[in-house]
Formats: sequence, structure tokens, C-alpha cells
Amino acid sequence: MDWEALCMQLLGAVPAGNELMGQRVKLTWLERTFRDIPDNANDVIIEQHAKAFILRMIGEFLMPDTSGNRVHLMYLPLLQDLIETFQYSWGSAVLACRNRGLCRATIISDQKEIRGCLLLLQSWAYDRIENLAQRLHDPTIPYFPWVKRYILILPLHVNCITQQ
Repeated sequence: MDWEALCMQLLGAVPAGNELMGQRVKLTWLERTFRDIPDNANDVIIEQHAKAFILRMIGEFLMPDTSGNRVHLMYLPLLQDLIETFQYSWGSAVLACRNRGLCRATIISDQKEIRGCLLLLQSWAYDRIENLAQRLHDPTIPYFPWVKRYILILPLHVNCITQQ
């Protein structure tokens, strides 16, 4: 596939020099190129910025690779029609990517990094391994009970909120 042509078609810009390495583009290029939407932007430019933002989310958070600074362009054709993307099972893809990354990290002896969304693994561990997170038992917190039952970073803020 001609990755430069695909970038031009869907993003309206082509990474230059070492910004595009094989089939992966630097996340810093996406951030720098699509940081600000021009004041006179039409629908096409807004869609290009939205596609670049989603591609960054995929590469930085949802399905990162072990490089930590690039995203594979194989995801870009999936963003061609933004309305159609709602029909994709993104959650399944994120879980599959994370599980494959965990498998590779355990099988390959010289692998030093784990690929995939490790925040999912961390939230699973906090829920399943009680020693990792102190439990919050407050029946007055009706919203997001699964998220708010942990005192992770700022226990003083939680105490201040519950005392008010």
C-alpha cells in the first residue's frame, strides 16, 4: 500500500523524512501537524483533524506498540468514513491487542515491553487483587461505584469530598 498517498487522501498531509518509517508514522508529527484547526476550516479539514486525533488515540492509548512514539497506519483506512466507525467493535480490538501483547511478552525471552492498553490490565488488577487498591465503602456515592470504590492517588481529596 502507498502509505504516503493514503495519508494525503485521508489526512491532507504527508509525513516527511523520518516521520514515516515503513508503515508507521510518528505521533509527534500527528500532534504537531494537526494541533490547531484553522479558523476558516471547512468540513473536510475538520474531518482530517478528527481522523488524526483518533489515530493518535489509537497509537498513544488504545493500541500502542512497543516503540512508544509511532502508530501503525493500518488503522487509518478504518477511519475513512467516520460514521461507519461506530459500527466497529473497538473494545474487542483493544482487548485483542492487549492480550496479544501480553502473550508476546511472556513467550519471547528478549521482549522488554508489553504492547497494548495497559490501563485495562491495571484496572482489572485493582478490581481483582484487593491488596493493590484500598477499598472505599461509602454508600452515599451513587455514581460510578466501580470507579469510585478505590482510593488510588488522592485519599485526602476523597475524605474532603465525603466530609462536605
